[in-house]
Amino acid sequence: MSEPPHYGAPLPPQGRPGPLGRSRRKPFVLALVFVLLLAAGGTAYFLTTGKGKDSEASAKQGEKGPAAGGLSWSAAARTTPVKGSNMALGTWFTDDTVVKAEPNTVTAYDLATGEKKWSFILADTLCAVSGNADADTAVIVTQFDGACTRPTAFDLRTGNRAWTKDLMADGERAGPELKPAKWQALAQLRVAVGGGYALLTWATGEQTFRLGDGKKMTSVKRKACGVTAAAGGKELLSATSCGGRGEVRSLNPADPKRLKWKWTAPKGVWVRGILSTTPAVLQTDKDTDASSELTVLAQANGREARRIPYGNDWALGSCLQGGEGCVGGLVSGDTFYVAGKGMTAAYSLNTGNELWVHKDDPNRKANPIAVRDGELVTYVQATAERPGHLSFVTAATGRTARKQELAMSIRKREYAMESVRTATPYLRSGRFLLVADGMLDSEDDDVILAIAPGGTEPDDRRAAYSPPSSPR
Repeated sequence: MSEPPHYGAPLPPQGRPGPLGRSRRKPFVLALVFVLLLAAGGTAYFLTTGKGKDSEASAKQGEKGPAAGGLSWSAAARTTPVKGSNMALGTWFTDDTVVKAEPNTVTAYDLATGEKKWSFILADTLCAVSGNADADTAVIVTQFDGACTRPTAFDLRTGNRAWTKDLMADGERAGPELKPAKWQALAQLRVAVGGGYALLTWATGEQTFRLGDGKKMTSVKRKACGVTAAAGGKELLSATSCGGRGEVRSLNPADPKRLKWKWTAPKGVWVRGILSTTPAVLQTDKDTDASSELTVLAQANGREARRIPYGNDWALGSCLQGGEGCVGGLVSGDTFYVAGKGMTAAYSLNTGNELWVHKDDPNRKANPIAVRDGELVTYVQATAERPGHLSFVTAATGRTARKQELAMSIRKREYAMESVRTATPYLRSGRFLLVADGMLDSEDDDVILAIAPGGTEPDDRRAAYSPPSSPR
């Protein structure tokens, strides 16, 4: 696969890449590997590794067959987090693996056993990822010379890189809008994939690439925007809020240079994020009074269909760009499910009306995470004293079908994942997983907790979402 050498050979990983397994190999060994690869004429963007001691231990743990709600396996951080390089953005799934990104690595684990299938080391710090994958291909963006300019597409099944490109033209230097240290004042870089394309959008620009070979299809420059968002899947949407008005654009898979449709928000309305692409459900704010609402757009032409005001008891949680969807909010079909303290509510996207409210533990947040076979599955978070549990709710009525308590023995690790590392809950292939998408503090931090959910195998239905940020 071709790759333009805009800046010559890539830099080695910044900071300490750390060990590949629990044996904790010393950093100088990894540095030597990169030197040897470069000397041999290779490109040291990442190093794919085989099975390690940690995968053997995880496999044995998985063979024990824990009771429902017990720990099946866990994965700890594979690199030593350092200040400015400790955000574990990015989680993707294939039929039998979960792929997890960390600040300097990406690793695939077997869903059933936790065995490591493959792993690669990044050439520099990870700064943005696609919240979704398209035909088992995801896109990550790493830094080069302090700026987030290097998108790479890779295969979730093998870890092999398809291509790496540069957002900057020859001789062009990245401005502050592509430097993470400046993102508090400017819109962050967002990434999404869908329809065979990768979309990257940031404060002052936007580019699309053909996912198969990395060919650049479009490039747009603009005045600085306060908010950007991108979401993929069956539709590939880009959103910006610039100059006091929001806009959403749908990429045309037949011709990415021509939009499928464009929606312009009323003046003073900002697009904060995209909760779903099919249908298009937006988080929008009125700049005058900072009130929030959901805006639903028609699938065919992007016209505004209806608005749903935010409920006072809604509790949308972490909306990090590394995971699909927003913790606490779920779009499935024509229904929006949202968490609240001690309850989960369902709303019709066709009418905007509340359908039902399901009451759970009155002191804990109940996150909707999946819908399958007519049941909504919610995760009620752990506390320092009590483990979490799964509630299976009849989607049509909101009535409790059954509950599954998680094991008391893992409550401290479960609570630490939620309170410190911003855990995202998933249900995949007979496993309930808590996956860290937030900050890592130590190489001993849990990145994944895989828990046996009692024989259920619902598919994850969470929709792509980009997090809100300040327009000012």
